[in-house]
Formats: sequence, structure tokens, C-alpha cells
Amino acid sequence: MLRRPALKFPGLQAVLSFILIAASASNAEAQAARAQLAETPTDAFTLLKQVGQRYANAAYYRIEAVKEEQMNADFSRNWSKSVTTAVFAPGNKYRFEAHTNWEWWVLVSDGKTEWLYSPAAQEYKEQTAPDRGPSRFESSGLRSFISLTEAQDTLKNLAELPSSAKTASYLPDETVILNGKQTSCYVIDVQGKYLPGWSPDTTSMSTVWVEKENHVVRKLHEHMEGPLIMGRQEKYVSDKTTVYTVVELEATAVSEGLFAFTPPSNAKLVKEFESPMRTRTEAPIIGKPAPDVVLSSQNGKTISLQSFQGKPVLLDFWAAWCGPCVESMPSVSRLYAEAAKYGLILLSID
Repeated sequence: MLRRPALKFPGLQAVLSFILIAASASNAEAQAARAQLAETPTDAFTLLKQVGQRYANAAYYRIEAVKEEQMNADFSRNWSKSVTTAVFAPGNKYRFEAHTNWEWWVLVSDGKTEWLYSPAAQEYKEQTAPDRGPSRFESSGLRSFISLTEAQDTLKNLAELPSSAKTASYLPDETVILNGKQTSCYVIDVQGKYLPGWSPDTTSMSTVWVEKENHVVRKLHEHMEGPLIMGRQEKYVSDKTTVYTVVELEATAVSEGLFAFTPPSNAKLVKEFESPMRTRTEAPIIGKPAPDVVLSSQNGKTISLQSFQGKPVLLDFWAAWCGPCVESMPSVSRLYAEAAKYGLILLSID
């Protein structure tokens, strides 16, 4: 008869037993999590909330996206594309990149140093990485950080997707091709809520493709229709389609190369970026009386800037082909709605 040899180290048997039990428990938890994801909620709104919660709970992530937008108006048409990367890892390491037809920024931290790089200008800034996390940048009339901010807000915007929905219902399931692979998705049709700053005649609808295996958003189509500016009759139709080519939530094993920055040989370290819109002949106008400007309104009336003397006046120059202009319109409308009671005059110039 064969006998099982006795262990010379009794404590070892207890340790091995503990490891086996822990591994079994971990496996059971993983299987339970997969089973929970595999269950399809009968209510589309419930699934949308679960998906939003996944993003809200993610401390670390890697999300890469490609967005295409078509903006049509009564007298204009514009198409644009953006490519964004959003990565946040343990140790205050991150990489946010945004590339559009009007801006291109790369924000990188290796946990110790933060770099903001403008590939178009071949300039970069360098500073100690903030303890509070990635630096945030305000757009101005001379420089836009709208797309970089959008990249930094990728996780937040997806987490808040359910809060912007008025109703949600299932559409037939679909299979989408991502990185050459077939991905099975639930499809949710969403009617958006009215948001402050919109014209009351503006409608918003979205279609959300949710990956069945991981319950993450892999594609998002947003449709808006109506006047962009309150009080104006010109109608706009906006269609945005975002494809999330990479979605990794709680991604801790990320290549260190994403958080390294080696300046190109022709790149220049600067304290402040050179503004692409500033010229040597630019006249200093801050603190001086504004020149009198005469404008024609949509109804044919003549408006003189001088007629508003003594009142705060905001001149908003925009065009349908200007991406940052269109993106800022809801914010400008909200600002006017809040400040009109204090006498603010808003002149929107197309």
C-alpha cells in the first residue's frame, strides 16, 4: 500500500491550504462578477445606470476614442474629427492627448514631472506633477484647450451619461467591428433631457452601444437639432459619432512608455506658449474705450455698440465651421441667462 508522505513542515500545509482557499474565493468572486455582467437587465435605463456606475467607480483607466461630427445649418456645413487618449494609473501617472483640426495637445506625467506639449508649435512646458492630479487649463480667445479638457473629462462624461437621459429603451442587439474584432453589443436608444443654455426648441437623442461582455460603452451617437442660440431662428443639426477603440477600466498594468516624455530635438522648452493668433501689430486695447461698431441684426435693424455705453457688453464672434465656437455656445447662453438681470448685453456675431 502506498502511503502519503508526512510533511516535515506542518505550518506549510496550513499556508498552502490558505492560498488554495483564497484563490478559490477570488475565482468565485470573478465568476460572480462575470455572471452579473452577463445578466441583461430587463429595463434599458437600469443597464445604462449600471454602465455609468462602472465608470464612476473606476479609479484607473485607459480610454481611447475617435469622434466624427457633422454640423449642418441653413447656410453652412462643417465636418470635424478628433482623436483622444485618456489614461490614469497608480502613482499619479497619466496621459491625456487630444488632436483635432484646430488644436493638438499632449499632457503627460510620470508621477514626478508633468509636461504639456504642443506638437503643432513644437513647444512644451515642464513642471513638478501636481499632487492633486492633472493640471486643468482655461481656454481663451487666443488659445483653445476645449478638446484637451474633453479628453480629461472622458471618464466623468461617460459616468454621467445616465443623468442626461430622460428615457431609455432597447433597440435590437448589434455586432460592431472594433480593432478588427467583432464585439457583441446591447443597443440603447436615449432621449436626452433639456439642459440649461439650450434653446427650448432644441432636441437631443442618443444611441449607446454597450459591450455585452464588460458593460462598457463602445460607441455613442449623439443627435441634436434646433437653434443653437436662444432667440435665433437658424436651425442646426449636429451628429456626433464616437467610437471607443480602447476601454480598460481599473487598468493598472499599463505600459510605462505612455507616461514618458522625451522632447523632440526641434522642440523648445517655454514658460508660455506663443499664441498662433497674436501678431506684432496687435494693438493693445485693454483699458481703452471700445471703438464704435455698427452691426446689422437678423431683422434688418442697425445696432450701434455705442448705444450700450455704460453697460457690460459681451461680443461673441463665432462661425459654424469653428469647432471651439460651437462647443462654447451652451456655456455662453448659460452665462447670459444668469447675468442678463445684471444688465449684461450679449451680441452674437456670425
